[in-house]
Amino acid sequence: MACARRPAGPGARPRVVIGEHPRSSVAPLYLAADAGYFAQEGVDVTFARLDIANSASLAALIHGDIDASLATPRASLLNAIARGAKVRVVAGEGYLARDACPQFAWVVPRAWLAADGSFDPRRLRGARGRYDPMSYGAWETSRALATVGLTLDDLRKAPIPMELVPSAIQHGDVDLALLPTLQLNKTLASGRVAIWKKVADVIPDAPIFSLVFSSRLLERERETGVRVLVAYLRAVRELRRAWSPRVVEILARRFQISPEEVRAECWPSFRPDGRVEERYWTEFEQWVHGQNGLDRVLAPGEFVDASLLAEANRRLDARGQ
Repeated sequence: MACARRPAGPGARPRVVIGEHPRSSVAPLYLAADAGYFAQEGVDVTFARLDIANSASLAALIHGDIDASLATPRASLLNAIARGAKVRVVAGEGYLARDACPQFAWVVPRAWLAADGSFDPRRLRGARGRYDPMSYGAWETSRALATVGLTLDDLRKAPIPMELVPSAIQHGDVDLALLPTLQLNKTLASGRVAIWKKVADVIPDAPIFSLVFSSRLLERERETGVRVLVAYLRAVRELRRAWSPRVVEILARRFQISPEEVRAECWPSFRPDGRVEERYWTEFEQWVHGQNGLDRVLAPGEFVDASLLAEANRRLDARGQ
């Protein structure tokens, strides 16, 4: 992947390219762009649509084709850092609060439920499950299965692209799938599937995405990186307040849903300080390392750079924002 980026002229705002993925937790970045927060902080931000699970997105970040990207805990990212790549996690991008509505959840065929609505987890032994080996979603699924005495080895892996999973589970081609918010609600509306477990009930406060910076924003242009985070935090704090018509209009346009759907949607929770939930990154590392998927387990200080976020919070606190 390559993004054409002409150097900014004298006095122009620095241009920053952020790799994004159309998931609900990207809402603060969309709001920061369309509400003018990036511009007000002196940064010209554009988005590059990419598959964050694809190795090409990580390569684009490492080689500087993009300046920032969303990321889940990934073996490829952690291995790249261990091998010297100058990229770091700088902020959290949404998390799953236990007391919130179902944002990410595992679904099963509704026909598997008993008359009283209960579910016998023994039905999962030999079920067709959709997951990517050694991925964050596979780790989450292993945690859910462990609550009923099962492992990923008890599933039959269904090799179906993620974008086809909602249709596949509705038509009986998959028995167990972990779905994100927007896909979850549309799939449940079919009446053919039911929620087995919410991710938040298995892994309380689990992070959804994190924001990762390239070496440009970490080293050569740290001031630009801080400004990006200031704008991002302004948007996060606005989302935590009552949603204005402007917020609803921006998100409806960005996610291509109606204003009514925006208001009814189950949105992630966002921390006002944007901090990274390091413990789950570490637990994921240990799980993958146990399957020989990591060179070594990194200490949080090796893959997280908290200094830019700390400065962004300091500036907002000084402004009273």
